[in-house]
Amino acid sequence: MSAVKHQAKAIIDELPDAVVQSLLDFMQKLQEWEATREILEEEEFSAEIERGLRDVKAGRTVEWRKSYGN
Repeated sequence: MSAVKHQAKAIIDELPDAVVQSLLDFMQKLQEWEATREILEEEEFSAEIERGLRDVKAGRTVEWRKSYGN
């Protein structure tokens, strides 16, 4: 185990459970943000998003209720 992880675990052991739960929630959000960042860095995906935004701006949209027969 790295020194930084050992230090973090020692600090966590001293904190109240409510604080540790808040830290855990924050760490889970960081993981989600990292996954989002990785996806957005993919050129093809970013290009598709940009194309979609241009389509919306130009009015090239279809109401989803009509497109799925609802």
